[in-house]
Amino acid sequence: MKAFGEDANVAESHERLGEFEFRFGDPSLANEHLRRSLEIRERALPAGDARIAIAHHRLGQLSLQTGDQASAREHLERAEALITAALPEQNPHVVEVIRARGELEMTEGAYADALARFERARALYDAFLDPDDPLRALVEFDIARALAALGRDDEAEPRARAALQALGERPGYARERDDVQAFVRGGLKDFARPAGARDLAPAEPAAPAP
Repeated sequence: MKAFGEDANVAESHERLGEFEFRFGDPSLANEHLRRSLEIRERALPAGDARIAIAHHRLGQLSLQTGDQASAREHLERAEALITAALPEQNPHVVEVIRARGELEMTEGAYADALARFERARALYDAFLDPDDPLRALVEFDIARALAALGRDDEAEPRARAALQALGERPGYARERDDVQAFVRGGLKDFARPAGARDLAPAEPAAPAP
């Protein structure tokens, strides 16, 4: 294995291009860039490095959004195995992988499993996020969607309304706020698009000290 060095910049460039293409351009180009980023990291980093897990996470989220469930499961299972070994549980990257696995369970109709993952994510967020962090509202909405899919509307509605209130008029969260409003108004049990999908994953963790 060679030193990451310049490869880190190349991998990050592919990653950012992949995120941009997914949000504003062509998902197929997004997939190409994100796969290239993963290939560079797998070649240049130790096998258990968290940055490899994050690359799998991004590809898993992209696969979820484009409807490729088999690819989503492959990447998210790999991401979860790697990241839980590399980082402490109370780390944003770990929690976002848990949420992504919950989204996968939602698309596969395993609503009880999805609910368990979302509730675990909420408990972890409670341990390290500020009380007004918008991620709390987004995972609350995740829980509401899973509850509604299980037919537990009486529990889902107050959670969704709480998420909507917590998001308020925060800049940068218009799409998420619209999602929650649509859910509250329509009670859409099949509302499976991941909330908080502005970015494919959180920012990179700091590189380990040499």
